Amino acid sequence: MIEIMKMRIRLFFSRKVLVSLFVMFPLVLAMVSTGYLGSNEVEMRSRIGVVDLDGSELSSNLVERLKGDKTLSIFVYDMEEGKERLKDETVTGLYTIKKGFGESVEAGKSEDLILIEYLSDNYMASGVTDIITPYFMLDVLRNAVLNEMEVILEDEKELEEFSLIFENKALHYGEMEDLKLDVNTETVAGEFDMPLYTVTKEMFIRYLLGMILMFHLVSSFYQSMGLYEDGESRIMDRIRMSGKNEIEYIGGNIFGIGLMIFLVSIIQSLILKGLFFSHLKMAAVAVDLFSYSVSVSSLAVFLSRLFVRRTDYMTAVPFLVTGMWILGNMTYATEFFGLDIPSILLFVPGMASREHIIKLFTVESTDIDMGVVLKEISAAAVMAALASIKKGGRKAGGNRA
Repeated sequence: MIEIMKMRIRLFFSRKVLVSLFVMFPLVLAMVSTGYLGSNEVEMRSRIGVVDLDGSELSSNLVERLKGDKTLSIFVYDMEEGKERLKDETVTGLYTIKKGFGESVEAGKSEDLILIEYLSDNYMASGVTDIITPYFMLDVLRNAVLNEMEVILEDEKELEEFSLIFENKALHYGEMEDLKLDVNTETVAGEFDMPLYTVTKEMFIRYLLGMILMFHLVSSFYQSMGLYEDGESRIMDRIRMSGKNEIEYIGGNIFGIGLMIFLVSIIQSLILKGLFFSHLKMAAVAVDLFSYSVSVSSLAVFLSRLFVRRTDYMTAVPFLVTGMWILGNMTYATEFFGLDIPSILLFVPGMASREHIIKLFTVESTDIDMGVVLKEISAAAVMAALASIKKGGRKAGGNRA
């Protein structure tokens, strides 16, 4: 197995295009990106869930007003889902607009209409009371009156009628200075970590790291092409003719490809740590990168057995990469789709460590997660087993299918 690993490393460095493309390009991309990451951008958006139990036009108006606030990212849920999202910290606060909100506002009542629940260790204020100002209340009353009249105000008489009705509605609230809406607040215990970056920068980092890891995935595909096809190169012929049994052949290729991905990615991580990510815990990064490298290289070796001909493999690579990219982003964005699928996706080779690596870069308190490592090693074992039982493969001693 060691001999095969050495040959794989020699083969990697014999391909100058592979070295320059999959090693240098991610580094150049990272160096250019740190210019933006180092910029002084002030932005902090609090992720807020909203439950509208009233369903009136006034409550809908309130939800739209919240969505228009640039300091908030608003997600509308039903009660059950909202509680669940607050519990798993998808959102940092949950605003529940109680039933009867619209009628109470129109009648001049302002007590106990909204419940705000937020994580007790949240770093931001709840925020909704800054939006529900006297001017906001007068505006929603104005819309309510217009809806009651169900006409378009065109002449002076209609305008006067509107003014009288609106004035009568507004008088319920007294003076402008006293016009407000009381809210009840409750805290929820959680383990909220203050983010290191703004939402925009965090998304940028996610796609930067996603691209770098995708380059390593493509590198593993490229290195594994032709494992079971004749005539690729002298080094590959020596690997095939080495007389090793199937387990040694598969294991040597997996760890040989994985070792090159691991070493290159470690060097890239050290450079990124020096350029911008000074908080990185390299021990945790190394563990994740090792499990990622072994997992994706085992996937690549299995695919080389599945697509024996090099041309077939090359045709499949763009579709494989696109599929892996979509799966990786769905793991992050499941709350937007309303699907409960992350646990399934995290058993796809490379997905669990991909998410944890990104978390290591963006959340300071993140450390080694052995559950992630076990998922990746399990995925690698499954891929290696599938590669070994695939019919029509290589036979020991150089007799090829």
